[in-house]
Amino acid sequence: MKLANVPKFTGILFLSLVSAVLVGVVSPPAGAEATRSRSLPSPTYAQATKDPDWIETPSGLVNKSCVHRVPPGATVAADGSIIDGDVVTRVKRCPYAGPVRPANSPKSARPDARTPSTGGWWIDSWWHHSWLSGISANWSVPSAPTDRVDQTLFFFPSLETETAKSIVQPVLQWGASAAGGGQYWSIGSWYVTGNSSYYSTLSRAYSGDSLTGKVALGTCASDGGNCEGYIHLWDNTRGYGTSLDVSTPAAWTNAQSGVMENYGVSSCTMLPASGWIQFSSVVVTNGAYQQVDPSFYLDRASGSCNSRGSLTQTTMNIAWN
Repeated sequence: MKLANVPKFTGILFLSLVSAVLVGVVSPPAGAEATRSRSLPSPTYAQATKDPDWIETPSGLVNKSCVHRVPPGATVAADGSIIDGDVVTRVKRCPYAGPVRPANSPKSARPDARTPSTGGWWIDSWWHHSWLSGISANWSVPSAPTDRVDQTLFFFPSLETETAKSIVQPVLQWGASAAGGGQYWSIGSWYVTGNSSYYSTLSRAYSGDSLTGKVALGTCASDGGNCEGYIHLWDNTRGYGTSLDVSTPAAWTNAQSGVMENYGVSSCTMLPASGWIQFSSVVVTNGAYQQVDPSFYLDRASGSCNSRGSLTQTTMNIAWN
């Protein structure tokens, strides 16, 4: 059975060609999985953290020129263009090789470490499958951190491509990121493809709010690529949410039922004071749009602030103190 409410964008190819004719040149796809060899090398993580042009996203530090806001109701096309009604915005190709992430130590990290590690994915679950069409999960917004400085925290479930160069993710965020935000909770939908990042307008969220995040990709080609769908995050308590429509070129084969990602955390008191978060009612669908039974495993645990994770087929628990 196919997913309901998956938008179709039959005019994308025509609109993209019209746009190319108007500008007089066809630029390379901004969202291509492969990065051209002439791309500028990205800086090291240490260098990027000191450069104000490199800003936080749920996929790592990204240069400002490579991050793009998608207006409500608009769509990210397979070539990276933003389609908003009859308006086609050709996104300039990102000049850098891709997002910058620190080198994370997986399960070997000290489980009782009290000094926070560098930024990036602290804890995540993982499952690989031949072709995935969706993931959904419920979770609640944790309490605010005790110390509120300039840290950025992300929590989300997600799907990734085989190469892990593209990701679709409904994201709960504390702090400021490339999408905005501040010393409060907010929700947004993100699509990162190749070396370009796209995000929806953020909406405020509050501690204790019930959230439902969903990625639904349908009308895919026989190889799992060229899907059309959406990334959606709904605040059940407030009655509003965010959504991002996408047309994706590559097949999705990796799933994460829950991820904790942090930047600028220099003290454990800069994490949510409640000390835990649970992703529950996790549902994953395969290429036939049928629910499957994933065998998630704990992919990494930084050990910082005694952070740890436990999981089942339908839940992901992350804790710290």
